Amino acid sequence: MGENIGKHMKEPTASATCARDIRLLLDEIEREPVPERLLVLALELQEALTRQRREKDQG
Repeated sequence: MGENIGKHMKEPTASATCARDIRLLLDEIEREPVPERLLVLALELQEALTRQRREKDQG
């Protein structure tokens, strides 16, 4: 029964993973009341967006 599970499931693509990361970061930013933490989250978001742009440019 467990043998068929992997055959129908696909690995998430890099861009899908990056998009999910960006969504999660934006959710965290919206909930974050502490300004210092917002700076950290903004930097993480910037890095994720840069990765996403590079992936689009490469393929």
